[in-house]
Amino acid sequence: MAEHTPGPWDHHVDNQSEYTHTITAVSRPATSPIIADVVKHPSSEANARLIAAAPDLLEQLEDLVEQVRDSGWHKSVFASATEAIANAKGDQ
Repeated sequence: MAEHTPGPWDHHVDNQSEYTHTITAVSRPATSPIIADVVKHPSSEANARLIAAAPDLLEQLEDLVEQVRDSGWHKSVFASATEAIANAKGDQ
């Protein structure tokens, strides 16, 4: 299985096409591949945020699993996971 494009990802409003948002990799802005285009829909903004947050959500949840498995309860890991979820939901 291929690896995903490394994060972070960001979403941008795209007024030039049928799509309302384009998600790209932040690490390579000039040559950034398009990760996804979100078609115009009432949930477009929320969907774009969630897609753009995917690499961070994955990383935070992987850290969470490691901490719980190896060391038990760690509030800082749960705080990071909560922050990633808030970012995905736009509750910053």
